[in-house]
Parts: sequence; C-alpha cells; structure tokens
Amino acid sequence: MTKNYMLSIVLSRRDIREFDQIVAFYSLEYGRVDVLARGLKKILSKNSAYLLPGNIVEAEIIVGKENFTLGAVEPVESWSDLWKNFSSQLFLQWSLNFATVLLHKQEPDAQIFKLFYRWLKFLNETGTPSVALADHFVKRLLACLGFDPEQDKKINDHKSLYNFAVYHTEKHLGDWGTLSVP
Repeated sequence: MTKNYMLSIVLSRRDIREFDQIVAFYSLEYGRVDVLARGLKKILSKNSAYLLPGNIVEAEIIVGKENFTLGAVEPVESWSDLWKNFSSQLFLQWSLNFATVLLHKQEPDAQIFKLFYRWLKFLNETGTPSVALADHFVKRLLACLGFDPEQDKKINDHKSLYNFAVYHTEKHLGDWGTLSVP
C-alpha cells in the first residue's frame, strides 16, 4: 500500500454502506478519482466537515489493489461566503455535477484544475452568478477537453452552446440556463 497526499477539489459524496461513502475528487496528480471514505457518516468523524462539495483539501489517499481509500484530510480552502448565497450554491452544485459527468477517471489536467479553482473562487466572491458567466465557464472547460466552441460560428447564445456540449460530449448534461433565481 502506498500513501499519497494530493491537492484536490471535492466533487461529490455518495453513500455506499451504513457509515461509509464514496468521495469523488478532482486532483492535480490523478485527475478525477473515487475514494472510499470509511466511517465518514459517523458522528465522531473528523473528516466529514472538510469534505463538503466544492472545498479544496489536501487528502491522504491510500492506494490499494483495487481501490483508493481516504486517510487524513486537511482543509486548504473552504468557501464560507458561497454558502450564504442560494444562487451561488445552485451554480456550484451544477458545475460539480457537470465535472463529474464530463471528466474521466484518472486523467489529470492542470488547466482544468486551475479553471475549477478560479470558478469556485469567483462563485465565492460574487453575489450573483449568471447564465452568461456559466456559459463562459463551459466554453473554457470544453476547450480544455478538446472541443472548442469558439471555432463554431453557429454558437451565439446559450441554447446553441448547450446543444454543442450535449452533441460533442455525447452525455446528458443538465441545462445550466435554468439555474437563474429571480
């Protein structure tokens, strides 16, 4: 067994057993990885508070034969202002789900990590994220993945960008155009 420490963004958490969860990270070293976190749902769990989706953490990953297991977690960045704004929370959850669907496991990319870090920082600092800003984020992410929407002359609004993303990625993506809160 090898222990690795990696700087990573928490993408999601999902239950698998009574007290255990699978935590999806996007890290500089490994890309997107799913890690088994034992005892995360216990009331005495020290790591549970640090593993909120969107937080940036330094995670100790124990590499086993078949899977990754979570050891210790150190917080690096927790976006306290982001949780005060409902609109920012919606855009945060959408962007993390978008990343989970689009990004393949264990394909690291420093540009994507930096893009997500800047996006999370922006969501924390701004009071009102908009669909136009989410469109810009999607264009940048698709360009990092090799699909360049800037080269397509037909993309001139949100709907055409959404159709471009669904067509080229061949994945069902949630429409971020419906996230606006009146």
